[in-house]
Amino acid sequence: MFFFVNDAMRLLPMGYPEARLFGYAGRFSLVRIIKRGCNRAKIQYFSPHKVGRHTFASRFLADGHSLKALQEAGGWRTIGVVAKTYAHLERSQVQNAVASVTTPLSTLLTQQDEAEIVTLGNKKASS
Repeated sequence: MFFFVNDAMRLLPMGYPEARLFGYAGRFSLVRIIKRGCNRAKIQYFSPHKVGRHTFASRFLADGHSLKALQEAGGWRTIGVVAKTYAHLERSQVQNAVASVTTPLSTLLTQQDEAEIVTLGNKKASS
C-alpha cells in the first residue's frame, strides 16, 4: 500500500511533538543532514526546491514545450533566466526534431523550384 506524506503524518500520535516521520524530526533536520553529507562529499548542495524545479523544467522541455511556456508554467519572471539555464535542453529537442523529419525535400519542391536550385548551384560553382 502506498502512502502520501500527508497520510503518513496523520498516522503519527497526536500531542507528541517528539514524534518523527521517517526518523526525522522535520524537513529542516533532513535538509541539514543532506547539507552535511554534501560538504563531506565535497559536492555542491542544491535545495529540494531547486532540485524539484530543475527536474520539472527538464521534463517539461523533454516533452517538447518551449522556453516561453516553461517560463509561464514555472513562474519565472523573465525569459532570460530560463534561457540561460535551460536553453541547451531546448536546443537538443530542436536538433532531435530536425533529425526526425522524414519527408523528402523533393516531394515538397515543384519542377520550377528544382530548376532554380540547379541554376543557383551552377552559378555558385562557376564563381
